Amino acid sequence: MRRIVDAVIPLFLMIGTVPVFTRVFELPLSIQHSLGDAFGIVWCIVVGSASAAVWVGVACRRRWPAVAFKLEYPGLIVAGTISAIFGVSILALAPRAGWTAAWFVFAIGGWYVCRFLELAFARRVVKAAAA
Repeated sequence: MRRIVDAVIPLFLMIGTVPVFTRVFELPLSIQHSLGDAFGIVWCIVVGSASAAVWVGVACRRRWPAVAFKLEYPGLIVAGTISAIFGVSILALAPRAGWTAAWFVFAIGGWYVCRFLELAFARRVVKAAAA
C-alpha cells in the first residue's frame, strides 16, 4: 500500500507535465518572449522528468532497492529545489496575481522535500542497524 501512495503524486505530475514536452522545440523562442514562460516550461520538464525517475524508483523498490534509491533520491531533491526556486520566482514577478500558483508549486516542492527527508532518515536508520 505504501508504494502506491508514494507513486501516485509523481505519476500524476508526470502525466500533467507531458504536454509541455511537446513545446521543448519552442523553448528558445519562448526565452526571447518572456522569462516567465520559459522558466515555467523548464520547471515542467524538470519536475516531469524527476517524477518519472521517482515513479520508476518506487516501482523498482521491492526487487532492486539500491537502484530504486539511486533513482528516487536525486529526483526528489531536484524536483523540490526547482519547485522552491520557481515558487519564489512567481512571487517575485507577480506577488498578488501569482499567489495561488506559487503556493501550488510550493506544495509540490514540499511533498518532494518531505519524501527526500523521509528517505534520508530511513537510510540512516538502516545504516545504524547494519553497523
